Amino acid sequence: MKKRLKIIYLLTLKEVRNFKFQKKYLIFLFFLFLSTVFWFLNALDKEYTSYIHVPIEFVNASENKTFTYGQNYTGELLVKINSRGFRIFEYNSTIFRNSIKIKSDSKYVKRLKNDSLTLLLQTYKLKNLVSGHLGEDFKILTIEPDSIIFYYENTVSKKVPIKPNLKLKFKQQFYQTAPEIITPDSIFVSGRKNLIDAIDFVATEEYEFTGVEQNLNISCELRPQKGLKYQKKQVKVLVPVEEFTEKTMNIPIEVVNLPPNYELQLFPQFAYIQFNISTSNYLKVKPEDFRFTVDYKDIKENTKTLRINMENYSVFAFNLKFSPKKVEYLLEK
Repeated sequence: MKKRLKIIYLLTLKEVRNFKFQKKYLIFLFFLFLSTVFWFLNALDKEYTSYIHVPIEFVNASENKTFTYGQNYTGELLVKINSRGFRIFEYNSTIFRNSIKIKSDSKYVKRLKNDSLTLLLQTYKLKNLVSGHLGEDFKILTIEPDSIIFYYENTVSKKVPIKPNLKLKFKQQFYQTAPEIITPDSIFVSGRKNLIDAIDFVATEEYEFTGVEQNLNISCELRPQKGLKYQKKQVKVLVPVEEFTEKTMNIPIEVVNLPPNYELQLFPQFAYIQFNISTSNYLKVKPEDFRFTVDYKDIKENTKTLRINMENYSVFAFNLKFSPKKVEYLLEK
């Protein structure tokens, strides 16, 4: 009994010591965190010289004009500023920043003498504009690049078809019965002439569906292309989907180009065809929708068979298979 009490005493003493150590450790961490926060706040209150990125956007003065930018245009100005750490940290932490909008006919833009369509923006002229955009807490030191060249061109339009970008996996025994119905099926696209000349269609964003067993009626966003403006941003796409089944038929084989007074006996005289068809069109398919032929002109010496040609088939049938591919014949005069 005494031995057991001694063990309990020692274990309790150990737990108390561990608790005291953990408490001291937590207190140490708390004061370390607190001192770090005060140091960080004190550092942010000082002034620093740093670089920040300021978005810039050129705006058309006319709906019938568009821009082509030079190589030194990145969509941002690299601005060297002097400000308190708080303001620099706040600006750099902002995800969505308002851009400075420059119109093509503004006082900051200069048309080059020899080419009225070539425009020059000297960014040092934007110092006051950038300062007003950022606020009085920022002192603007320099702006890069020192100039931006862009071109002012006539906008042209062209009507192009819409191409759906769909990845469909159908449930077993289901399939797409007809091409997609797109509304609208084409739109006007506007932009620079060289871009418009190169575009033949507008694709939608990619959409993927699995286990499809009924009609799909979806809204599809059009995939944007840099430098192009679309008449619409979205289209409706209907994908007709039906359950299908299997159907078989025996179709008589015809002989073509047979000379007068000749008779050609075929063995067998029928072609066996197997195909898939939607349940709604099952009764619409008739034997007369198919035509199989052999050609007398294909007869050669030392040959005993003729190749069977499928001339016609039903528009409702798919995955067609027929047999035989060749037949034996007997030519009589």
